Amino acid sequence: MEPCPASDVRLERLAHAAYGWCSQAICAVGVVANLANLLVLRRPPLRALTVYTYLLWLSVADLFGLCFCSVFAYLLSQESAHPCTGAPLALAFYAAHLNKPLTNTCLASGVWITFWLSANRRVAVTRPTSYLAEETGDVAFLRIACTLAVSMTLFMPMVFQSQVELDEEIGGYVLRQEAFTYTTAWMVYQWLLQVVVRLLPAAGILINNVLVVRGLAARAGVQVFPAPAAWRRCCCSRPTTQVAPPPVIELVESSVYGTGASDGSSPRQRRRASGHRLRAAYMLPAISALTIISNVFSALLFVWAAQGKMKLAKGYTSYQVWRAVGNNLELFTLAANPFLNILFSREIRSGYRRLLLEHKRCRRSD
Repeated sequence: MEPCPASDVRLERLAHAAYGWCSQAICAVGVVANLANLLVLRRPPLRALTVYTYLLWLSVADLFGLCFCSVFAYLLSQESAHPCTGAPLALAFYAAHLNKPLTNTCLASGVWITFWLSANRRVAVTRPTSYLAEETGDVAFLRIACTLAVSMTLFMPMVFQSQVELDEEIGGYVLRQEAFTYTTAWMVYQWLLQVVVRLLPAAGILINNVLVVRGLAARAGVQVFPAPAAWRRCCCSRPTTQVAPPPVIELVESSVYGTGASDGSSPRQRRRASGHRLRAAYMLPAISALTIISNVFSALLFVWAAQGKMKLAKGYTSYQVWRAVGNNLELFTLAANPFLNILFSREIRSGYRRLLLEHKRCRRSD
C-alpha cells in the first residue's frame, strides 16, 4: 500500500513465508491459548490472588496484541505480494491511522505488565512482611490502568504518521508518509519509544529477577550475585545457618503461588508442596527471558535501521530477513506466555482440569 517499489522476488517469498504463514500460525495458536488462559484465570480461587491479576491482564494484552499483529502481518504480506495494486479505502485507512498505534500499545502494555509482575515477585521475596499490605489487587489494577493510558499516549503521534491517497494509475489507495516523519524531531521520538517501551522495562525486569534470585538464595543460605560491601551492610545481611521461613513468608508464598504450607500435614506432602512452589518460581524468569530477548532484539533492529544500513541493496535484504525474525519472535513471546503458565503453575493446571471436568459434566447433562 506504499507507493510502488521495485519488485524483489526473494523479498516477496520471504514476506509470504514469514508473514503469510508463520506469523498467522503463531497468532492463531496464541489467540486460542490466551482465550483459554483467560477462562482459567477469571475463575476462583486464582482471580483472588494479586500475582494472577497481572497474569490475567498480561493475557488480555497478549490476546489483543496477537489479533492486531495478525492484521499487521497480513498487511505486510499483501504489500510485498502485490506492491502495485493499492488497497480498499477502509483497509488503507486502518493501515495509515490505526494499525501501528493499536499494535504497539498492546505490545508495550504487555512488556510493562511483565515488569510489574517482576516487581510484585521482588517485593514478595525481599520484603515479605509488607507484601500483603503493599501488593493488593487495587494497586495492581491501578498500575495496569496507568500502563495502558501511558502506552496509548506514547503511540498517539503514530495516528498522524501517514495519509491515505487515491492513486489513479493503479486504481487503489496508497499510504504516503507525512513530511514531519523525516525530521530530526520524529527520529528523537522514535529513539524515546525504544528507550521507554523496550530498553527501560527490559532492564527493570532483569534487575527484579536478579533481586528475586538473590533473595531466594539468601533464604536458602546460599550467596549468589554478591552485592557491594555497602549494600551488604545495610540491606543484604544473611543468616549463617539455614532457618525455616517465618509464618508470614509461608503466607506470602500461598498468595504468590496459590499453594502454601497447608497443602498437607505429612512430610511427603509438604515436600511436594515445596517442589510446586519452587517450580512456580521459574515461571517469572521464563516469561522475563522471552520478553527481554524479544525487546532487546527489536531495539537492535531499530538501531540498524536508524544507521541507514538498510538503504544498501544487500543490507536492505539482510535487514528484512532479521526484521521478519524479530517480528515473529515478538509474536512467539505473546503466544508462549499461556504455555509457560501451564508448565510452571500447578494452580493453573488445576484450573484447566476443573474447567474440562465442568465442560464434560455439561455435555453429559445435555
